[in-house]
Amino acid sequence: MVGHLSNRGNAGAVAYAAPTEPASAYSAPAIADGRIYYVGQHLHACALADGAAVWNADFVPFTQAELGNLTQNSPAVAYGKVIVIGSGGVFAFDAGNGTQVWKAPVTARHGTSAAIADGRVVLAGATLLDVDDGSLVWNPPAGASGTWTPIVTDGHIYAGGGGGRIYGWGGTVPGVAPAY
Repeated sequence: MVGHLSNRGNAGAVAYAAPTEPASAYSAPAIADGRIYYVGQHLHACALADGAAVWNADFVPFTQAELGNLTQNSPAVAYGKVIVIGSGGVFAFDAGNGTQVWKAPVTARHGTSAAIADGRVVLAGATLLDVDDGSLVWNPPAGASGTWTPIVTDGHIYAGGGGGRIYGWGGTVPGVAPAY
């Protein structure tokens, strides 16, 4: 359904279809603590049980011209914060009430999303920010940065890069515990 937030329930039948602002669900959602978070013309939080709006937060998402045929960045949720990438940087919002906690004016790739692990926000390119205040923790060496949405597992960061490469970091990356 276009313009609706839907939940199909256990039997596959639609349990609810809550309206969203016109053409506003531009990202894949994140689900945490009984809420659905998604990016549209704002950052939205809705109740998972019935789709009721909990809060909307203003930030500057990427424009359609910036995105081209890519989708909007999906939010990431952990440590009581919702992290989202938009024009002008990376933004953190309080997951409970939608208040902006910090903004980091770092360049982040549109069409990618952040990952959160071990108190760090991991961006495409493997740039690490502190989840509490958005301060820069680490940048990868020149020529060894990923360009797509990262994943973090067992103390390692992995991201696809240009030139048909997958990059992996771990152990010596500040704030990322070694897997051994």
